[in-house]
Amino acid sequence: MKTMRWLFSMQLLMMIAASAAGQTIVQSVAETGDTPTAVDNDFTRINDAVQSAVDGDTIELQGTFDWTETEAAASWALGSDGVAATGDEFFLTVPAHDDLTITAASLGAAVIQGPGDLPDVDLEGVFDFTALPGESYNNLTVSNLTILGFDLPIGMFHGGGPSTAFNGTTITHNFLGMPADLSGNFGLDLGEPFQNIGIHYAFGSDQTISDNVIEIPGDGLSDRSDLDPANHEIAATVAMQSNTSGGSVYEGLLIDGNEIRILQAQSADPEVIYGIWENGHAHSANITVSNNRFLNLAAGNDPTLNIQNAFRVTSHSSLATTTTYSGNEVRGAHLGLAQLTGFGGQDFSAHEPIQVTGNTFADNDTAVLVRSLGKDVLRCNRFYGNNLAIGNEGAPEDADAVENWFGCNAGPGLGSCDGIDANVGAAPWLTLGISAGSPTVKAGESTVVAVDLLRHSGGGFAACIVPDGAAVDFSATGGGVAPASSTLAAGIAATTFTAGGADGIATVAALVDGEIQGLFLDVDATETDLAITKSDGLYDALPGTVLDYVLEVANLGPSNVAGATVQDLLPPELTGCTWTCTPAGGGTCTAAGAGGVDDSVDLPVGAALVYELSCTFTAPADQVFNTATVTVPGGITELAPGDNSDLDLTYSSLITIFHDGFESGDTAAWSSTTGGP
Repeated sequence: MKTMRWLFSMQLLMMIAASAAGQTIVQSVAETGDTPTAVDNDFTRINDAVQSAVDGDTIELQGTFDWTETEAAASWALGSDGVAATGDEFFLTVPAHDDLTITAASLGAAVIQGPGDLPDVDLEGVFDFTALPGESYNNLTVSNLTILGFDLPIGMFHGGGPSTAFNGTTITHNFLGMPADLSGNFGLDLGEPFQNIGIHYAFGSDQTISDNVIEIPGDGLSDRSDLDPANHEIAATVAMQSNTSGGSVYEGLLIDGNEIRILQAQSADPEVIYGIWENGHAHSANITVSNNRFLNLAAGNDPTLNIQNAFRVTSHSSLATTTTYSGNEVRGAHLGLAQLTGFGGQDFSAHEPIQVTGNTFADNDTAVLVRSLGKDVLRCNRFYGNNLAIGNEGAPEDADAVENWFGCNAGPGLGSCDGIDANVGAAPWLTLGISAGSPTVKAGESTVVAVDLLRHSGGGFAACIVPDGAAVDFSATGGGVAPASSTLAAGIAATTFTAGGADGIATVAALVDGEIQGLFLDVDATETDLAITKSDGLYDALPGTVLDYVLEVANLGPSNVAGATVQDLLPPELTGCTWTCTPAGGGTCTAAGAGGVDDSVDLPVGAALVYELSCTFTAPADQVFNTATVTVPGGITELAPGDNSDLDLTYSSLITIFHDGFESGDTAAWSSTTGGP
């Protein structure tokens, strides 16, 4: 970017003695507790370390470097050479060295704080790496830095240097908080003719820009009030952009895992926002843009009103190389992915298609637009909630879009599916399927139910897999599902259906985007375990005593039971009997009766019945036996017959005196007590 280098003053040369490659730790003024001065402040400390670096050096920053503080702001305004009007103002210009690293121990350990967009300064920034003739920054690394409030936090530029100047560059794990851009990029120049840029990269092979977070306010205000578009003042921000090279200069470029967040809704006269503007026109290079996210976070965002293009494409494939966009996600943009247009017209017709595979486009105005005579091959992308999934301004063969998911099974433009332009070839498209491990499930038992986006509308399996992460909501009748929600992974999501106790047909349904798929399962509820217990709580009783029996009946599952029989057919020693029944857990029984119990009952799984039976013990028998039973109805198999009956035995108190063992002559039995066995 800058075309000048400077001569250092003798004082600065003395401070920046050459040193062997090594590590330099630079602490902020706040970290050391010093008072900032004109020659020692948060700008000069970083600048001094950078100017004295040699090949292979690592500069580790610690603390918060406040460039809005008076002394630091004045030094920054003069630039790295400390002299006004030499071309490096409002930047820290880094001399060219190979294998240079500028980093922090971890993200958050070093913060460089700026003032926001300055109205009379163009592209004020932090690091300026400009490769002049004969210079290189091979294997440059910038990592773990938090940079806030600058037009251009990290800038690498081709200044006439070699096409290999930035070979092996790595820009990773940085957090860049961009300011809102002040309008003035086109038309009337009020002192700021350029857009804000988070990361600008330049010529070199095998570069990696990964895992950075770039936040853009999103509410920058333009001024298009003049009738002449040439006089419009446009606010603009680009998260990532490059110099244009052509050829194979950017061979091996990897832009991966970055997240671009648009924080606010668009203004009344919106700014222009580009996410990743791959501007190399490098049609003979293998370039991969993968796993990046462009997210609008404000509820008031309107993709029909904002002016956002998440991925702006220039480089195309060749017969020997491939440009790939894969695994990316775009939400809420006016344009998701589109070829560069404007600038006097673009013509990509001589180049092979870009490969657009496994991306997610949701809630955008137009998700993908094929234009400027470019070509796209789109496979296994997920389109949902977009006003238009794929637009094509060229010939039908320019948009090859088979085996994509359009949000429902009906097909693009039908049902709740996202639409496409008429000249987009989209058949066959992906369809949602559902299957169960077994069509029949016994009551209380389980089977796995899976949904998949692995097949297409032609009936076969797709040659690729949709991106992970689509939400799946499961529901069921006749049983339950766990988990009730999941996400697709490798095109599949699963839940476990557990059948209830009712015999018959159960259903399981799955919702993915706008599509609901369901299946029927046969629940076999023909086996269960009914149990009964009975007791009057007494060992013995005198004739004439009222005995209060409690009968407890339960369905231990797994099947619901209707029409079971509870019986307590009383012996002749019990007379004047009356009873009541109290159900719980959905059970039903006769509320009350007289005499013995002979009751038809319903017992869902987990239900219980409590009978309270009161009878008079009248006969002078030695003992009274009273047995209660519960019996399953026809068509139901009892799993544990041993707990279908219970016997209660009560002795007559008239004979228990002879049960104390005193008359036996066996002194060992004398420890027995009356009333106990």
